[in-house]
Amino acid sequence: DHTRSIVIDPFVSATSNLTGLNAGKAKDVDFDYAGNVYVTGGGDGTSSYSLAKFNAAGVLQWTFNGTLTIPAWSYGPYYGGSVVDKTTGNIYLGQGFIYPAGFRVIRISTTGLYDNYITTPNANFTENWKMYWACNGGTPQILIAGGGINSSVNFGTFTPPSTIINSLNVTGLTGAGQDIVDLVIDPANNEMYTAYASLFLSPGINNKIYKNTAPYSAASVAWNVPSGYTSLSEAANRPYLGLSLVDNSANIFAVNASFLFYWDGKNLKAFNKATGAIAGTALSTANTALMQGGIIADACNNIYIGSTGGVIKVYHFNGNVFDDAAVPDIVVSGYAGSAVYDLAFDEFQKYLYASGDGFVASFDVSAYCNSNIYMLNIVPNCAAANATATVSPAPPAGSTVTYVLYIGNNQITSNTTGVFTGLMPITNYTIVATVNFSCSGVRTTSNF
Repeated sequence: DHTRSIVIDPFVSATSNLTGLNAGKAKDVDFDYAGNVYVTGGGDGTSSYSLAKFNAAGVLQWTFNGTLTIPAWSYGPYYGGSVVDKTTGNIYLGQGFIYPAGFRVIRISTTGLYDNYITTPNANFTENWKMYWACNGGTPQILIAGGGINSSVNFGTFTPPSTIINSLNVTGLTGAGQDIVDLVIDPANNEMYTAYASLFLSPGINNKIYKNTAPYSAASVAWNVPSGYTSLSEAANRPYLGLSLVDNSANIFAVNASFLFYWDGKNLKAFNKATGAIAGTALSTANTALMQGGIIADACNNIYIGSTGGVIKVYHFNGNVFDDAAVPDIVVSGYAGSAVYDLAFDEFQKYLYASGDGFVASFDVSAYCNSNIYMLNIVPNCAAANATATVSPAPPAGSTVTYVLYIGNNQITSNTTGVFTGLMPITNYTIVATVNFSCSGVRTTSNF
């Protein structure tokens, strides 16, 4: 159709390098600022679990098989959390369940090698299901969503180069087994949302959603509500894996300026962030819960969800209903029989990353929404040969903003004030601003 533009998506690549009982299954995806993409998957949940890096063109760079000899460490037991430092490309991997000693987190360099960073185990914090990098009031920290089979601990933090994991309880409830299966941080105010699965030890928290304000603690609970579903169940939240009862993580949360969104692979729901009340009408699909996952909400209230048949369903939420006809779905070419397991979104490049049964993929979704969480406002002064850049809305207290000035792809200078002097007339400049650069923050850009 010559009246319409064509978008060539960056890549769709096979993940056959992820070997084991769950061969090819890429269950979690992340990225760095250089456009590299990382997936974890494969393995069997007992002795092996892999990490792989693909470059921005989708070419496999290396695969880490999840095992170290010195020190003795394995990424296999019950899978585990992972997070990418978006500024450096280093990756942190944490074991899912180690009892009684407690899990340990290691760091893998951008070249795929263990770089001698390993945390000290915490015997009260034995489970690591998800990890997330956040600033938390200006102090870069890696957050751990997990649990303790012998304590009420469900949340932890550590700040490299320190190897100490600080553990705490963010619900205020007593009782062990309060496992966090997913968490998301609102980049506008650092508020945290968590979902729980606990089968025997703390059944009252099963399928609950909590909101905590920063700094996170039992005293910072803003509200808690039932999800309205019974989908989550302890250690059984990845039923597509080869062994049951081996993973208590799930990819179910997304947040934007307007709502908190929940997707358990079957049911899609929006929540009022201030109160926890249901927003609009929930949507229930014909899918089997938790057999697919991943959800992203952009600044235009387009909701991308990992679904069946190699499809990323896209809905527009207008505050009342999820409109399927408003925006087109995204098809993972060549994987019509595959489920999508996870999604990640680089708002700066407008790239949506997806992983699933046999693949990792990148899609240009710039046509869906041109808005960002933060807007970059630039006021140039040609007579004085300077320009001043500011970010709006104002970032959370304790945040830092790094401004980088470019001509084309060439970096000229950077600062944290947003004021650039000595500029040349009749020259096209670009400024890239990153809120909380040191803790893998949010980027936005503008030209002048």
